[in-house]
Amino acid sequence: MHCIYPSLRLAPCELVAVATRHPETAAVPARMYGAPSTYTDYREMLANEELDAVFCVGGEVLHLEVALAALDAGCHVFIEKPPCRTAAEAAQILSTARRNNRHVMVGFQKRFATGLELAKELVGRPEFGPIYQYLAKFTTGSYKIEDRFIPHHVIHHLDLARFFLGEIEEIYTRAIRAAPGQVGYDVSLKATGGAIGTIQLSSLHDWTYPNERVEISGQGRVIIVDNLIDVTYHRPIERRPILDSGRLDQTSSAMTWRPNMTASVLMSHRGYEGEVAHFVNAILRDESPKPDIADGVKTMELLEAFRRSIQSSSAITVSEASA
Repeated sequence: MHCIYPSLRLAPCELVAVATRHPETAAVPARMYGAPSTYTDYREMLANEELDAVFCVGGEVLHLEVALAALDAGCHVFIEKPPCRTAAEAAQILSTARRNNRHVMVGFQKRFATGLELAKELVGRPEFGPIYQYLAKFTTGSYKIEDRFIPHHVIHHLDLARFFLGEIEEIYTRAIRAAPGQVGYDVSLKATGGAIGTIQLSSLHDWTYPNERVEISGQGRVIIVDNLIDVTYHRPIERRPILDSGRLDQTSSAMTWRPNMTASVLMSHRGYEGEVAHFVNAILRDESPKPDIADGVKTMELLEAFRRSIQSSSAITVSEASA
């Protein structure tokens, strides 16, 4: 939530109330970000305030009940990842949103990270052509509660695979454990469009280690995004003979981009500000923000297939995961 509150100030919206379980945890953000009202019961907030939208950031157990109550109260909903515990619960949110004609966005903020947004734009250009292979890596240090690594981090890169490749039809996961809280996963994917991918995820390293990469390969073209901000685009290069030797003059094929960190513009390159602004502006236009809760259902189905593949040590057809 420490990333969502400051992002609200850069979106065309007003924070009018904060609800948390404990008065002291509501008072601090209310004071810092200008909310006139605080509550310890979200139901009371929904009943007393005239709200257009609710940001639900309380963990997957709480997300379901708050999202359903907010939708039934006529509010649009931004819900952090994971949106709930299961794909079936996400489908319940989807059906409630449709019944109330309200929009729900899921906070997969990496889609809005500046480097990955640029990569998405580049692979969408006709010159890039089809995506054939996908490679991603994310690592952390030892995770205190091992199983929390999956909904906190694995889910992001499963969603990113869907973001770039489209729907995933098959997943195979191998797991290895070095010590309590230190686990590694190698994930093999096949997309419905034919692309294949590999994701390496682990808590075996340290946070100081360069910990995130996405690499997207077409035919003769590769886009690499390191740590959300460094983008390299390799394209076919012009080769011409050097007259005095007959060898090939191979000039660099790489185009690179990274943000100007000295520019006097407040920008979160991790994607939080982008996702909040997108949600608010979509609601103002009465458009469905993306990723929406239908995306949340698909990603939760993929997460369940990920878990089932670990348990069975076999490839899982994603549609089987929720069967």
